[in-house]
Amino acid sequence: MATTTTTTAAMDILNESTQPFPLHIQKETPYASSMPSLAPVDYRALPESDQAFGGNGAGEMVVEQEQDLELSPPQNELANTNLPRSTTAPIHAPFQYISSLPSKGVRDQVVAALNVWVGASLDVLPQIVSIVGDIHNISLMLDDVEDASPLRRSRPSTHTVFGIPQTVNSATYQLVDVIARVAEIGGSECQTICTEEMKNMLVGQSLDLHWVQHVSPPSVPEYLQMIDGKTGALFRMISRLMIAQSTHPTKPSDLNNLMMLFGRFFQIRDDYANLVVDQYQESKGFCEDLDEGKWSFILLHALEHATPSNRALLRNLLMQRHATGAAGRGHKQLFLGVLEESGSLAFTADALVSLWGEIEGEICRVERETGTENRLAREMLERLRIQR
Repeated sequence: MATTTTTTAAMDILNESTQPFPLHIQKETPYASSMPSLAPVDYRALPESDQAFGGNGAGEMVVEQEQDLELSPPQNELANTNLPRSTTAPIHAPFQYISSLPSKGVRDQVVAALNVWVGASLDVLPQIVSIVGDIHNISLMLDDVEDASPLRRSRPSTHTVFGIPQTVNSATYQLVDVIARVAEIGGSECQTICTEEMKNMLVGQSLDLHWVQHVSPPSVPEYLQMIDGKTGALFRMISRLMIAQSTHPTKPSDLNNLMMLFGRFFQIRDDYANLVVDQYQESKGFCEDLDEGKWSFILLHALEHATPSNRALLRNLLMQRHATGAAGRGHKQLFLGVLEESGSLAFTADALVSLWGEIEGEICRVERETGTENRLAREMLERLRIQR
C-alpha cells in the first residue's frame, strides 16, 4: 500500500501542475519524504534525451547531483584555435629522400663555368643552384611516377618508397615553396623566368607522355623540340637567372643557344648510355627506355633505317610493351640487337661527337662576344666527351 500511495501522490503532482517542474524539490514535499534516500535533484543537470533514464531496475531514474557545469577536455579542444602547428615531416620526407640520392654535380659545374662570363654575385649563386636543383628533383619525382620507373640513381624511386599520393603531394608543396624563394632573390623578373621554363618543362614532358601513350613515333625535329622543353629548359633557367642577377658590364645578353645544345647533348647521351654503359644500367636499369615505351633518338633512327623485317620487329616489341607495361630481358636483348644491326648505336655515337663539336663552337662564340676565355667550360666539356 505504501508503494501505491507514493505513486498516486506523484501522479497527482504531475497531473495538477500546469507549470514546469520547480528547479529543486525540497525534502518537505510528499514525494521526497516518501523516498528519503534520494538527495535534492537539480533538473538543469538532466540531459534532454532518453539516455537520462536507465538504472538497475524498472522505473528507476538516474540523475546527476547538482554541480557546476564545465566543458569536457575534448569540447575545450574543439574551441581552441591556438593549437601548435602540425608537423611537416610527412610532406618533406619524399623530397628529402630524393635530394639525398647521389648526384653527378653537373649543375654546380655549369654554374661555375657560366659565371666566368656572367659575373653574378657570389652571394646569390648558391641560392640559384639550390632553386634549380630543387626544381630538378621535383621533376624527377613526378617523372618517375608518370613513367613508373623503379630506380633513380641506383636507388628505389621515391614513389616506390613513399607511395604515389605522398610523392605527388610532396612535390607540389616543394614547387610552391620554390616559387616563393625565387621571389625573394629576384622579384618578378626571376619569377617570370622560373615559371616560363617550368611551363616549358611540363610541355616537353607532355609530348613525351603523349607519344608513349599512343605508341606514336615523333619526327626527329619534334623529338628535339621535346628535349628543348623537357631538358633544355632547366639549363636555360640556370643561365637566365644568373644573367638577371648580374651587373657585370660584359655579361652576355643570353646563353640560350649554348644551354639548348647542352640539353640535347645530355638527353641523347643518357639515351645512349642506357643501352651501352654498364654503370648507367645499374643506376636506371637495363634498357629502361623500352620498359617505359620511350621514343629515343636511337630508336627513331632505327625505325627509319632498319630493314623492313627489323622495322616490323621493333614495332611488335613496342606494341607488346604497351600491352604488358614492361619488357622482359629477352625482349630487351632482341631490341638491342636490332638497334646494333641497324647501325643506330654507331650513328648515335657519331651524332654525339658532332653535337660535342657544336657545343665547343658555341663556347668559342661566347668567348669572342665577352672577350673572356672560359677554361672551366672547356674542362667540363672535355669530361663529357664520348669515348669510342
